[in-house]
Amino acid sequence: MAVPCAECRARDATTAEGLCGLCVTVAADAAPRRVVAGPRPGDRLRSPVAPGRAAMVLLGAVAATDLWALWAGLGQRRILDRLLAGEYGEAFQREVEDADSRYALAGGAQLVACVLTAVVFLWWFRLVRVNAELFVPEAHTKGRGWALGGWFVPVVNLWVPRRVTSDIWDASVPGPEVAGRLAPVGWDPREPRPAHVLISAWWALWVVGFFVGRTAGRVYSGAETASEYATGLRWMMIADALDVVAAVLAVVVVYRITTMQDTKARAHAAAGWPAGVPVSGAGPAFEHRAGRAT
Repeated sequence: MAVPCAECRARDATTAEGLCGLCVTVAADAAPRRVVAGPRPGDRLRSPVAPGRAAMVLLGAVAATDLWALWAGLGQRRILDRLLAGEYGEAFQREVEDADSRYALAGGAQLVACVLTAVVFLWWFRLVRVNAELFVPEAHTKGRGWALGGWFVPVVNLWVPRRVTSDIWDASVPGPEVAGRLAPVGWDPREPRPAHVLISAWWALWVVGFFVGRTAGRVYSGAETASEYATGLRWMMIADALDVVAAVLAVVVVYRITTMQDTKARAHAAAGWPAGVPVSGAGPAFEHRAGRAT
């Protein structure tokens, strides 16, 4: 006697789990996909401490230049308010030029800080992604190449870096394996993933700030009247404020992942266990100097 599918009840069950072929296919497609490729020959744990500290310092510099831009923007806004009120004169014109110079200088500092931070942050990000794959190969839903490529591919870069960051976090958590057997712990693809509120908040602010900044830049650069300049400046200041908060949250994310990986690597070193799965020809999985994984 045919048994109806436990899921859809419309077709006959064809598996031991009581599901029909279609429902099995749908369930397989819906399950998170894991990266089957594990660590590669030559991989070893590298300390994220120095790159992490450098990234945190530069993220702090980004926040500082954003605050500088906010201060310069307030000066610009006061000048625009006086201009809209009808003020003019030679002395006032000098104030306008000084305010423009301060705002342009702040914008240049923002650009330099962002470029330097991007280089160091990506260096750190790639390093902790490789470490995470050594810790728990099956924790990752995106291949290693997405650690860098995910930031540059249009549209995809709106969510892939966040997904990779969450995978790194999951693999870096010093869980029961640190206190016990120091073996990799994987996840059942059918189980829900952690919420990662901190990562989601950082990423949401960064994405929103990016789009607000792009829009504000177009409005400000295309302004022809004092009123249009004021509108563009207002949106530029909103983008700067969002960037400040996003940079602070990014510092926390970098600090937490760096600390977790350093703790986990030192625990592996103390126990004499290689990280992740054995890698043929990789040599030592870690080095340990002055009490810190390197």
